[in-house]
Amino acid sequence: GIGSLQICYVAANKSSLYLDLSGSTKLYDVEAAIFIAKQAGLRIMTLEGKNLSKIAFNKDLDRKIINDSLLIGGLRACREVLGFIYHRGIECEKLE
Repeated sequence: GIGSLQICYVAANKSSLYLDLSGSTKLYDVEAAIFIAKQAGLRIMTLEGKNLSKIAFNKDLDRKIINDSLLIGGLRACREVLGFIYHRGIECEKLE
């Protein structure tokens, strides 16, 4: 889907970050792009700061949905987004 293309743009440094607020991203739509993002050293997380880098892929991908927001980007971009959210009073984990 278009999300995969956008994630690949981030991995290729053509875009700063990918943000999906839908909470209904199906893993099979973005699996390959997330693999590319991991190889590029990008952060894969929710807006609450939950690390999704170790997300498990298996044969049941059609039933797997990321039920949170999805944020993919470099450390600096992710820190800026989470910092903005944190200063607005939304709880998030510390990003290191």
